[in-house]
Amino acid sequence: MSRLARVLAAAVTALAVATAAAPAHAGQNPVLYKWLSCPAGTGTTGQLDITNINPVPANGTYLTAVSGGMALCRKVTATYNVFATVQYTSTSSHGSLHSLPLNATTYTFNGYLDIAAGVEALCLLATDTERLACVSIVWTTVDGVARPTDGGPLPVDAPLVDRPVVINMYGDDPTGPGCLGCD
Repeated sequence: MSRLARVLAAAVTALAVATAAAPAHAGQNPVLYKWLSCPAGTGTTGQLDITNINPVPANGTYLTAVSGGMALCRKVTATYNVFATVQYTSTSSHGSLHSLPLNATTYTFNGYLDIAAGVEALCLLATDTERLACVSIVWTTVDGVARPTDGGPLPVDAPLVDRPVVINMYGDDPTGPGCLGCD
């Protein structure tokens, strides 16, 4: 075998080994964010309100001002503990992670969420299966244009939101998942 053939064979073998050894989340921050675990018999409680909804003509979404808070089941002791806000349509859900401040036992927020046409509910989640509070979004037609309005509180077990939600728990942003109302 010629020297060139041996070098090419070695390069192909090295590439195959490197590819096989690549982690499942290559290109992403390896940090796995975690929900705040609660001791048995305790739980986190929360509140979520919509304070204003304004159109964003540039991208066709609506900037939704939200406020709320959580009474956490225990003090936050890790920088990777998170909660989520989730947007529900009639057929899908989309969640966003938000950081919990280190050493917090309560957390209040005022922030903004971008919602797109078709979103019918927003929920505050302590875990992927624990909804703390939800609000409904009602779409009404004004001058021929569908616009979202605050539909008020929605039960956390309402059929619209009582379904699994998929949230990426791997950090794909090296600065972290951000916090609701920090920007």
